[in-house]
Amino acid sequence: MISIKVLNSFSRQKQLSFGFNGYHSTEIYELSRSVTPNGFRFELGRTALKEAYTKQWTYTRQDSLHYQELISQGLSFGAYENDLLVGVAITEKKSWNNSLWLDYLEIADSYRKKGIGTLLLNHLTQTAKTHKFRLIELEVQNTNVPAIDFYFKNGFELSGLHLSLYDPSEVPTLEKALFLSKIL
Repeated sequence: MISIKVLNSFSRQKQLSFGFNGYHSTEIYELSRSVTPNGFRFELGRTALKEAYTKQWTYTRQDSLHYQELISQGLSFGAYENDLLVGVAITEKKSWNNSLWLDYLEIADSYRKKGIGTLLLNHLTQTAKTHKFRLIELEVQNTNVPAIDFYFKNGFELSGLHLSLYDPSEVPTLEKALFLSKIL
């Protein structure tokens, strides 16, 4: 049985124990944009990729320090099977706009597709409502269609995009940032 508890720490070793840290996608939300004398038009069209796209992140000491700082706010959660950590939702309180930013969500490789991510998001939603946040928001790559589908299934909606968020010297230019929000 999975239980959701406040997360007290998340070390590099714990993250590495989760297995593959990334995603595989056979589709993309491809962006097109146009400018007319009367305005701008953006369109995201879901299309099949010629080759499957795989993204894997590295987890650094700097990430660990950043996550520990966020965890200290007391609004991050772990999914546990008995005493084994199998998933995390690390968040940041954003007072300036009364929102909760979902900075990092990961489920251990061998526990994916078992509803644990949904359990974490449901718990996060209830916590956000209790703390009277007006929304939960996050950023996801347009190439991560499985994650986008997951968030849409859990009540999130597209709320924005950023065409130059990622450094092209480190991230393929086909990746664009989508912002999703869940209004509470």
